[in-house]
Amino acid sequence: MITEQIRKNDNAEQPAKPDKVWLTRINKYIVIAVLYAALCFANAYSTAAAFMTIGDYLRPLLGVLGVGAAEIPSGFWIHIFGGVVPLVVFELIVWLYSRTLRMNFPNVNIAEAKQILRIYYIPAVLIFGGARMLYFVYPLYMTLIEAVVPFVVTTVAFVLYYMYMRKRYFPKPFWGRALAVMANPYLMIVGAYAVVQFFMGVM
Repeated sequence: MITEQIRKNDNAEQPAKPDKVWLTRINKYIVIAVLYAALCFANAYSTAAAFMTIGDYLRPLLGVLGVGAAEIPSGFWIHIFGGVVPLVVFELIVWLYSRTLRMNFPNVNIAEAKQILRIYYIPAVLIFGGARMLYFVYPLYMTLIEAVVPFVVTTVAFVLYYMYMRKRYFPKPFWGRALAVMANPYLMIVGAYAVVQFFMGVM
């Protein structure tokens, strides 16, 4: 009873849900499709490199089994794989984030929070993909690009997202608490990328 009363009092202090913005009127599946295409573009280079490395390992075995090198997934499937797995991971992170956000701030429009997070992340992915294209011009700087650019663009995207959500939903007393909650998806995305980069380095 005491816990329930504290929660009611906490919720009563939070502002009411503001009106919807036009970005939330875009069908979420359209936004997800655009994000998927952006991820395919951004990950084309690393996914192709991964498949080529895997192919080098598997080629002797495939030769014994009578499978030609041409049958190793490539081209179109490389781009598909480069978008599907990152999208699934991102949507899982968004789902976990939405649960935490709902528990801490019941007055927040969760559908809007998820939609805006996807929209803010799309430009970050496209910028990262564009930076990766610099490999064809400055291949020696690729390691630096892979190490710095994703973290910079992801950080900028989440700072802008936090500022948007803060302006829309949180008065000043809630800024720190909101930042703590919204830092979760940022840390998970950066952590997932670090794990991928580690395995790519090992391979």
